[in-house]
Amino acid sequence: MMPESSIGKLRVWAYLEGASLLALLIICMPLKYGFDIPEPTQYVGAAHGGLFIFYCIWLLVVTLEQKWTIRVFVICFLAAFVPIGTFLADRYFFKQHLA
Repeated sequence: MMPESSIGKLRVWAYLEGASLLALLIICMPLKYGFDIPEPTQYVGAAHGGLFIFYCIWLLVVTLEQKWTIRVFVICFLAAFVPIGTFLADRYFFKQHLA
């Protein structure tokens, strides 16, 4: 069930995007390059791309709605490029504003 608040939705997208990045790095890439099984990378990579886009759009929506600074937006955006980055963004930024 999707939360009603925009920050709650952002938290869901952040967790899904972070989990898909970790799945790509920990499961799919070793399968592709270690065992010559590229198929999971195609599907998980496509899912991750879509989740990344949803995360970025929702991050922009929440940033405008909450009147966050450009600095917070950039940090949370760059977090999507770092393994576990969106989990940290959730802990230090999103969870605090969930009131």
